[in-house]
Amino acid sequence: MRGSVDEDDFLHFSNFGGDASFRIKSLPNEEILTPGKIKAEFVKKTHSILVYDQEKDDFLLLSGFQSENIFYSKIALSEDRKQLYVLHISYPISDKAFDGIVLRMAWSFRAKGSRLSLLKIGG
Repeated sequence: MRGSVDEDDFLHFSNFGGDASFRIKSLPNEEILTPGKIKAEFVKKTHSILVYDQEKDDFLLLSGFQSENIFYSKIALSEDRKQLYVLHISYPISDKAFDGIVLRMAWSFRAKGSRLSLLKIGG
């Protein structure tokens, strides 16, 4: 994996072929958007086919297709809702090996207080 900051100021990691990647970012939630409003903005601004979403008070999950890739996004909200933490994963539809990895990464990605928490998984 190679890491860099991309054009949207996300910390971006991709495999050596560049066809699979994940991006993370923290940003202010100045409008104190709810998960439902965040979903509406996402759908409006992207050209993605949304096939799954789950809204909770403290996070939003979105999954679907962008071109030839599967995407999975988790947006976690801080307890005071003033900060958003975004995890966005994209990988080829044909590469099912990523399915389990994506679930583990998303499960461990959450806001704790006003900071991001990545839980240790396994040994």
